[in-house]
Amino acid sequence: MDDAVGAGFAAFVVDRRPALLGTALLLTGDRGPAEELAQRALGKARRSWPRDPETAVLQGLVAGATGRWARLTRTEQVIEALPDPLAAPPTDVPDL
Repeated sequence: MDDAVGAGFAAFVVDRRPALLGTALLLTGDRGPAEELAQRALGKARRSWPRDPETAVLQGLVAGATGRWARLTRTEQVIEALPDPLAAPPTDVPDL
């Protein structure tokens, strides 16, 4: 790693880390996962340094949060039997 590149990236992290953590916290809702998400996004941005680091980190945050949401919401529901359909429409519904 070139010292100038490393110093530039380190300065970027010091300057932008609080805002990036705040964004990650908004995306995850929890400090632990937010810190992990921000760390991963910064790691990916480091590989593309110095091309538009802010955009690279924000894209990494959103992509990471989207993947996390997909993993958390991907659940199967096993249903033993489907409910019986209504034989007749309910009669106690008022006319609109």
